[in-house]
Amino acid sequence: MDQIQHNFITVRGLKFHVADLGEGSNVVLFLHGFPEIWYSWRYQMVALANAGFRTLAPDYRGYGLSDIPPEPEKTTFADLVADLVAILDHLGINKVFVVAKDFGVRPAYLLTLLHPHRVSCVVTLGVPHVPLEPRKYRESLPEGFYISRWNVCFGLLIVEMYCFYLVWISCRNLDERRLISDDSMLKPL
Repeated sequence: MDQIQHNFITVRGLKFHVADLGEGSNVVLFLHGFPEIWYSWRYQMVALANAGFRTLAPDYRGYGLSDIPPEPEKTTFADLVADLVAILDHLGINKVFVVAKDFGVRPAYLLTLLHPHRVSCVVTLGVPHVPLEPRKYRESLPEGFYISRWNVCFGLLIVEMYCFYLVWISCRNLDERRLISDDSMLKPL
């Protein structure tokens, strides 16, 4: 049951890559973080498919194998939500369990708020529930909150720190993280 299907669905004028595994009417929609793709959810997809769920993990527009929109800088969270609804409609799926992390949390909440009849439940990881208005969102985070730190490194193109974070978050246990934390990549801090 671990053979993930890779489908390409054209909706809203763009081709979207959607990883699909499992069968049944109970569908789990996984929403990836930034800068990630569907692949972040591969282990969870296999586990839930083996438990009898159908699992979907799309790449957002401009991510992974999905098309880049003509003007990517104009993409909004409303676009991401509309894309998700169009993908579900194309697949004939009426209702999903939503699991999201990091950057995917905001589209998950918006999908839940704007289309409550399409969502059985929502589970979010890595980002606390906060007001959706941008200023309140930023003000609600404690100083030095990880998402702020990550964005600083990424925004300033501090390649060493960006690479460090990618490796660090992929570690499977504390020993690996301690080993990596002793690395010289922490010196820029």
